Amino acid sequence: MLKVLLANTNRSSLPLDLINELAIEQNIDIIIITEPNIYEAARTGWMADTVGDVVIKNMSGRLALSFKTRTEGFVVAETDSTIIAGAYVSPNISIGDYEKYLDSIHRILSCESKKVIMMGDFNLNRG
Repeated sequence: MLKVLLANTNRSSLPLDLINELAIEQNIDIIIITEPNIYEAARTGWMADTVGDVVIKNMSGRLALSFKTRTEGFVVAETDSTIIAGAYVSPNISIGDYEKYLDSIHRILSCESKKVIMMGDFNLNRG
């Protein structure tokens, strides 16, 4: 069974050690982090969206994970049988832009024949 962990680090690098320890302790295969620290997002081994709002990392030596695609706030990777997607959307966008964002994700993922695991931070501030 594939184990995926989602965390929001609020741009801080401090929680990363704890997240890595937890992933090792719990045999987590893949970590998805929303609002990662900018320096952590740029590190080797992380697959990031185009603006650094969400990253995916393969923690498992028994799993082959390859980069598939990315857009702003959305990154997709795949194993031989599963699509792994991470998403982040700011709470400060309009409802119209939020709907466009969800539509773009739907267009990307609806073409997939593999099963999909999608995790993310889908903020929406209706103010």
